[in-house]
Amino acid sequence: MYAYLAEEFATELINVRSDTELDGALKQVSRRLGFDHFALSLEMRSTSCEAPGLLLHDYPDEWAKVYIAFDLAGQDPVRRACDKTIIGFAWDWIDELVPLTRGDRQMLNVGRECGIGNGYTVPRHLPGIGRGTCTFAVRPERELPRRRFAVAEMIGTLALSCALGLSSEKFDEKVSTAE
Repeated sequence: MYAYLAEEFATELINVRSDTELDGALKQVSRRLGFDHFALSLEMRSTSCEAPGLLLHDYPDEWAKVYIAFDLAGQDPVRRACDKTIIGFAWDWIDELVPLTRGDRQMLNVGRECGIGNGYTVPRHLPGIGRGTCTFAVRPERELPRRRFAVAEMIGTLALSCALGLSSEKFDEKVSTAE
């Protein structure tokens, strides 16, 4: 039923030429799938410090500030779980992938207090290139649209592929202007 969204999104991504356009497309498709928020993160591996990454999200500002202020990326149980699977997972399954510490549970609770309830994360490992995640989340009072996980998986993969292309273009531009 929602599979056509993946096809529409793929068609739209062909015309995406900037981070801003990708951000808008992800915001629109995440709402159509029944999610309240999205986050896309792409971390490039490179011997050069200039390899660009990408972070797009529409999480509540309060949560973004807490996450950055306390440098939670290195402690994030969602990120740790991404290293244990090649397919997407709901956050309420994390403890099946990695053991959750008291600090992990507290971090997830703070996220809920800031407006991020449960989520579905699509991890992608790009050997020799980098790693990426595309997450779709709901507000604390809402249920995840679990019947749409397969479509979210496809859309997350397409979005990461587009982000990789945008990041590669930026890196190529930096290299060509430095020469």
